[in-house]
Amino acid sequence: MDDALKCTKCGAELKMGEGGDSVAGMSGKVMGDEYIESYLLCKKCGFYSKEVFRDRFCNEPEVTLSGPYTEEQVRKDMETVRQCKNPKNERCRCKAHKKF
Repeated sequence: MDDALKCTKCGAELKMGEGGDSVAGMSGKVMGDEYIESYLLCKKCGFYSKEVFRDRFCNEPEVTLSGPYTEEQVRKDMETVRQCKNPKNERCRCKAHKKF
């Protein structure tokens, strides 16, 4: 099974982590499940894809990928992420995380 993330517009491979295609992301907890939402920018076509990783408390993790999105469509979410000093902190209770 191929677990590589693919651009939802052109199918190019997207990479997470340092030096990858992830441009904004935020973590949060809801009822014991951790959610990590990440926007990835495809360097090939210029469209964004959104990955949602759900680390489920009682079951197997889930990953969903949606898109394609234009910069205009994701701008508001990315501005929210940038309002937090530590968007990957699932326990943060800043205004941006509350909105998330």
